[in-house]
Amino acid sequence: TFTADDTNVSAGATVVSYDSGVGGLTPTVPATVTIGANTYAVTAIGDNAFKNESITSVTLNDAIITIGVSAFQNNSLTALTLPANIAAISDQAFNNNSLASVDLPDTVITIGERAFQNNNLVSLTLPNGVTTIGDRAFFGNQLSIVVFPATVTSIGVRAFKEAAAMTDVVFLGAAP
Repeated sequence: TFTADDTNVSAGATVVSYDSGVGGLTPTVPATVTIGANTYAVTAIGDNAFKNESITSVTLNDAIITIGVSAFQNNSLTALTLPANIAAISDQAFNNNSLASVDLPDTVITIGERAFQNNNLVSLTLPNGVTTIGDRAFFGNQLSIVVFPATVTSIGVRAFKEAAAMTDVVFLGAAP
């Protein structure tokens, strides 16, 4: 389901909930949705929108700029390509999935606390522009190499803990 402000159509719509029993395990978030007489661009995934739905993949439209807290937590996602305009990945957004890879666009600035905790990531190149990595953001992954751009100014507590396979950490600027 979606929500939107009918007095501000340009603000877009937010996905607020999803039922995999109805929509299936491989949802596609549409570019637009019509609510009443108005058509809105779908620009956000709300808090908990896809949480605990057992989804195995998701296709996100390029208009999405916000992914809410725990939006995709506790699913079975194995790979992820984020929309080109995403700026922030909220706390626990993809926590407890099976992600082996994630493609982070250059627009990402903030990665929230526990955003990718307990997945299966093996390598990670953070895009230019990322400034903040939250506490435990990548805790409990299988990372062997992480490349940090020069833009990173803050790395949270235990952000990369329990990465026993870690062999290479590369800073393309000064280490924070």
